[in-house]
Amino acid sequence: MNGISYLLDTNIIIGMYQKSAEVMALMQAKQVSISQCAYSGITRMELLSFPGITENEERA
Repeated sequence: MNGISYLLDTNIIIGMYQKSAEVMALMQAKQVSISQCAYSGITRMELLSFPGITENEERA
């Protein structure tokens, strides 16, 4: 196994960037480490196609 336990949805990733209280509480409650996470190609396309995305956000 590769250590990936979680496939993150677009809304969760956005919540992480925005430091959403709900998302941060969920991540802490589940004791999720970023090294255990992955995202799909579809999620990547959704994130990069967000209107008004900044260059810094795109790089991240």
